[in-house]
Amino acid sequence: MRRPSAHQRAVRPRHKAVAALAAALLTLTAGTAEAKVPRVFFGAEANPSNVEPLTDADFARARSARLGTMRLTFNWAAIEPTAGAPRDWSYYDGVLSQAARARLSIMAVLVGSPSFAASDGAYAPATPAGREAYRVFVRDVVQRYGRGGTFWEENRELPRKPVTAYQVWNEPNYPPHWGEGASVAAEYAALLRPVARTIRRNDRKATIATAGLLASSTRGPTGYRYLRALYRVPGIKRYFDTVSIHPYAEDARGVEGELMRIRQVMNRAGDRRSAIWITELGWSTGGANEYFTKTPARQASLLRSSFRLVVKTRKRYRVSRLIWFSWRDRPPSADQGWEFYCGLFDITGQPKPAWTAFRRFTRATG
Repeated sequence: MRRPSAHQRAVRPRHKAVAALAAALLTLTAGTAEAKVPRVFFGAEANPSNVEPLTDADFARARSARLGTMRLTFNWAAIEPTAGAPRDWSYYDGVLSQAARARLSIMAVLVGSPSFAASDGAYAPATPAGREAYRVFVRDVVQRYGRGGTFWEENRELPRKPVTAYQVWNEPNYPPHWGEGASVAAEYAALLRPVARTIRRNDRKATIATAGLLASSTRGPTGYRYLRALYRVPGIKRYFDTVSIHPYAEDARGVEGELMRIRQVMNRAGDRRSAIWITELGWSTGGANEYFTKTPARQASLLRSSFRLVVKTRKRYRVSRLIWFSWRDRPPSADQGWEFYCGLFDITGQPKPAWTAFRRFTRATG
């Protein structure tokens, strides 16, 4: 997914002690048993379609590690570059075929505006016509790759692994992923409502996740404040099943602090039962950033400590997905920040120490 280089300056960890919020969360389930989690619990972010797509070797590794979920960007601009043009599904047909053979579940992230819908491909469509075109695009994704989708009917030799989880946009509280200026939760709600109705009309059992909210940012509202504003939109809770967050932090303690804040907002909004999905979490081994750039050994250590914490506290905070960002580093470019180096593998496909740490968690799933 496209990430402007400003992202490396726009995210910073919060240093408040997590204990400050503990009293407000005493009513939560206190279970901390480290029992096995479902296979879909752990996942990784696939590279965008325009950045060296995953290979058969990547999927073989994923299967050997019992990876459960691959978070995949469905780039609207790549599928429908011109208004009304026939959809180009070729890339996604290939990925869904590979994922099915690897027994991977795909989480579809529905983003990327064509030029006819927004002034920048990273911006969400803001006009009624643009939002309607986005809704129709989402409908076509569900009808092709969801339960009963045409792709599965056309490829009956494949193991049937339809897309059942859909994430509507990405980081709307971060202006470069929504549109410059104020990023207003009510605007996101206006995009989410018709899309959620369309998804459920075509798959009533689908899981609809909010866009992943960037936990701490200097360029827009924090994730928990944005979520609080979203809950104030009348009736919006009917249009999503789970709240997604991107709790980038300096360490595992910071990750728990973000989980606390989000869970607190959800509880106060009367949404105690909905789960939290962590749809991006990671640290980098390159790029200049005082908080997130680490040595390969430290990256692996942070993966272990944060994953261990999330597994241990998953019942307390009702976390049911944990997605590492990302599978592989991206190739060098002139506009490159720390987020290009968060992979479990480097750009040549060689595993980092974090891959060994990651695999120990995925192989222990039920």
